[in-house]
Amino acid sequence: MERRKSTITEDVVNVKKVEIEEPRLRWRKIGGGVHNHRDGQIVRRGEILVATQLEIEPFKNLFVSLDPLVDIKEEQPTKRLFIAHRGGGKYNVINENTGKPINDELLTREQAENLINDE
Repeated sequence: MERRKSTITEDVVNVKKVEIEEPRLRWRKIGGGVHNHRDGQIVRRGEILVATQLEIEPFKNLFVSLDPLVDIKEEQPTKRLFIAHRGGGKYNVINENTGKPINDELLTREQAENLINDE
């Protein structure tokens, strides 16, 4: 029996890393204990730390901003609709995010398609 070496090929693609510049804000530590920040700085109660809002987000109950906050916009899920057959030539239009029908009564196929196109 002859052994074969398997060859695995990797395609390396140049990836350009883009960093979004966020404003660095001043934060005062109000919680107890110490906070070891990712840059190695040790912050005790009452001390001020300069960091971005995203860096502080996991520890937001321990810090108070001394500068005006920037709104962090969460990505809103898009409203995705689909048609579900319910029997007897009747259909529901279902919101994929909630899993619930958006229509009150069962619709014909044409009415369901019109409802999706209108939304």
